Amino acid sequence: MTTRETGGPQVLAWSHDQAHYLLMAEGMAETRFGLIARTLQNVTANWQPLSPEIRTALQQNRQLSMPCTA
Repeated sequence: MTTRETGGPQVLAWSHDQAHYLLMAEGMAETRFGLIARTLQNVTANWQPLSPEIRTALQQNRQLSMPCTA
């Protein structure tokens, strides 16, 4: 996992097996970006659907977060 500090959008890149992933967001709260990033990394590493607990955590995080500016 690589995080890029660009002074602009938040960027996170990671690889699993031969697949490469890139997550970008602009104006998103760091806690929300981190939750989404960890969730996506787990899903791409394990190839399993999201658990009900993760779905609830994502939904609650969305409800409590400010909208992204992009």
